[in-house]
Amino acid sequence: MAVTETGVSYYGISYVEHARKDFQEMKNNNVTAVLLSLTEFDIFFWKPNIPKIVDEAKKLGLKVYLNTWGIGKFFGGEAPSLFLQECHIEDRQWSALTGEPIAAASPSSPAFREYFWGIVEELARTCNADGFFWDEPHYAMPVYPISYQSTTDFTCRSPLTQKIFKDKYGYEMPKTLTKTVLKFRFDQANELLSEASRIVKSVNPKLSVTQCSLPADNHFYSSYARGFDNWE
Repeated sequence: MAVTETGVSYYGISYVEHARKDFQEMKNNNVTAVLLSLTEFDIFFWKPNIPKIVDEAKKLGLKVYLNTWGIGKFFGGEAPSLFLQECHIEDRQWSALTGEPIAAASPSSPAFREYFWGIVEELARTCNADGFFWDEPHYAMPVYPISYQSTTDFTCRSPLTQKIFKDKYGYEMPKTLTKTVLKFRFDQANELLSEASRIVKSVNPKLSVTQCSLPADNHFYSSYARGFDNWE
């Protein structure tokens, strides 16, 4: 298969004049696309500069994709989350076995959904980008480090999520990953991502939407508790 784009991920620089020099270096080294990894802090503090940085890349002929990096810690990325600093405890993912909240936003949380969708819509409206990139959306593991994780615990079984499950299926949400629970978790995450994609396309139908999915069954994550079976 022929290579159609050569891209690099770019993060940590929010000054337009520095970004301009970096983009020129990319261009000089045959890079054709740049993935702007935007943290919640970038979006909060450097918001006016993001469209300008996109424009600088576009002036040099680079394609630009916007990565909602580490937002709510539901998406992949090492950056801390402003949402988690301020949200209600029930907006977080909760361990199924211990009933404790952990440092990751729940895709079922209406507050997180509105927060994320608002970010996506504003970026789509203000930036002349070519597309968006959903970076490793996943359910967090309650036990760390990963090499010692439980293979029976999972998220999210918060009070909020349990209520949504019971309203949908008519019985209490199990503490084990039954087929129904797996489907429910997938559906909840898919609702968040599908609506975000719809918002992007409603602002500009030409914008692309790409997702990097984690496989459900693999040696690194060792259980079905983080990734997704159905990549469609």
